[in-house]
Amino acid sequence: MKKPSLIEWIVVTYTAVQSRQILTAWFGGTLTLHGWLPFLIWLLPVILTFFISKKGTSLPLMILALACSLLGTLGSINTLHYTAFACAWAALLPPTWKVLPYLGAFICWTPAFGWAVAHVIDVPMLLVRIALAVCASGYMSAILFWREVDYERE
Repeated sequence: MKKPSLIEWIVVTYTAVQSRQILTAWFGGTLTLHGWLPFLIWLLPVILTFFISKKGTSLPLMILALACSLLGTLGSINTLHYTAFACAWAALLPPTWKVLPYLGAFICWTPAFGWAVAHVIDVPMLLVRIALAVCASGYMSAILFWREVDYERE
């Protein structure tokens, strides 16, 4: 099992601090209420990686996380901070291009998703968020599992 380095944890912590305003949305907004639940579901493959993966982390995604966080700070754009936070967590997964669809699903736990989708469909927003998070987590967990099975065969 390959554990993330101290520097990688510092990047995750830094992006978390920069994204702290999302807590206000998760616990106080009407369209974003309970957004922490899809976030925890989305995070499951990263937690699973700590137990099954023997591969390293993704340096390009860590660099992207730092770049998005810096740009978010310079422009006062919270969405870039949330993107940085998602990239930092996704960087803890083994490096592969198959992480990109999973990373794209981070939108399900951001406030922008609630605001955009609320005008398109008329269903409880939390159900849509959870469904997207479950699909993304299931996809990434399957990729991780089959990748480790193939790795053990070699």
